Amino acid sequence: MLLFYFHRAIIFTVKKFIRIFLQQVVPMSANIGTGELIVILIVALLIIGPDKLPKVARAVGKAVAGFKSYMNDVTEDLKDVSTEFKDVSDSLTVMQKDMQQTIKSAFEDVDGTVKSVDTDLKNVGADVGKSVNKAIKEPVKSLGKSSENESAAPRDEDSARESPDEQDGEAESAGVSEETTVQAQ
Repeated sequence: MLLFYFHRAIIFTVKKFIRIFLQQVVPMSANIGTGELIVILIVALLIIGPDKLPKVARAVGKAVAGFKSYMNDVTEDLKDVSTEFKDVSDSLTVMQKDMQQTIKSAFEDVDGTVKSVDTDLKNVGADVGKSVNKAIKEPVKSLGKSSENESAAPRDEDSARESPDEQDGEAESAGVSEETTVQAQ
């Protein structure tokens, strides 16, 4: 008879443990099969004993429920952080594109300015080259005229070297021509 009551107590305890376990633990871990669950219950019954098995089942259920709650909280926090990270990442991407566009336009402006200055310098260089060529040609022409003047100048110097008697003769002939001009009037 004692064995009968002991057997009934064990069956009652196992049923209660299974009910609690199925309510709280099994929904969390759907990977546990029926055969594995029976093995776990038999091992728990042998190790813990029929008297403490319901208390242990409740404690395990509460621990698993707490772990599940903690994991849900962590998952929500990670989702929030990932959303914030994505927002920051998107804003950084937009800022990066804006900076690249700004730098690109600045380089294009500088490139345009450099090309403009290069063109202006080439034009100025061509103008200076023309002016230099013109300035070089003018002295050459004036040198040609100067050489004619210089060839005439020595004649004047030669006449200055003439004797004073020859100069008087020239002056007398000049005076005669002046007298004839005055008389003709």
